[in-house]
Amino acid sequence: MPPGELHREDRRPHRLLEGKGECDVARQRERAEDLSQAGVRRLHGRTLSLMGHLADASWRRRRYGMDMDISMKGNRVKAGLLHWIAGAGPLIFLAVATVEGSLRAGYDPIAEPISALALGPRGWVQEANFALLAASFLSFAAVLRKELREGAASVAGPGVIVLMAIGTFLSGAFTMDAPGTPATLVGRLHMVAGFLAVPSMPVVLLLVARRFRRDARWRPYFACTVATGLYCLATLVFFLLFVGPPDAGPRAFPGLVGAVQRLLLFPFLVWMALVARRAHLSKRATVAPAPARSAC
Repeated sequence: MPPGELHREDRRPHRLLEGKGECDVARQRERAEDLSQAGVRRLHGRTLSLMGHLADASWRRRRYGMDMDISMKGNRVKAGLLHWIAGAGPLIFLAVATVEGSLRAGYDPIAEPISALALGPRGWVQEANFALLAASFLSFAAVLRKELREGAASVAGPGVIVLMAIGTFLSGAFTMDAPGTPATLVGRLHMVAGFLAVPSMPVVLLLVARRFRRDARWRPYFACTVATGLYCLATLVFFLLFVGPPDAGPRAFPGLVGAVQRLLLFPFLVWMALVARRAHLSKRATVAPAPARSAC
């Protein structure tokens, strides 16, 4: 064999070794890259675990922010429902009493009080109507307490309205005696409940008017509140002196019980609706509302 060929044959194992070494190096390089990537992932995992209180902070903010939004929306819904019952309830009471009186055969809205609608087979309608008005009074007391946070009137006014709510509820629970029938315990309780509700109306108006005068937000409602309170007081005095409750003795105008009662109730219940509406609008405002014009 020539020497050149022998030399090439001697170099073949070296080439094989070199090729094998290059393959090993490539595999080791790939393995190192895999290990480095895995190490980076593990490093990131440890970093996130070590900084978990920071990583969770944004999640907690999102979670609690969402919970706060839901809570605020729930409070707004509750406040809106409260204002709706306080404002719409009295008007629904008047509407139901008017419609029921027109549909009731033999009922005279001029001579007979609203309580007479609770007599007879359909008396449950007026009993439910009294319950609605009692709920409206309670809601209105809560609305006033939230709006008028300072002063004696902010406590006394809602407190008197709560008494009115109790009297109104009892008026529905204990029906009046039918005209011409002997007096019963249930009928006497009905009269006592009426005295809790009806004479309290001018008291509430004059108490709240005193507080409205000191509050810039409610000052535009001061004049109409005073006027409504004085009107209700004068109507109540006229009722007691010249009309009187049923079976209270001879009076000058005994046939005007229903008419005078409605003249007494109507302005007070409308005033309630206007005040509840104003309170609802002030709660919906995103900024401090400007002093409202009188809507009375």
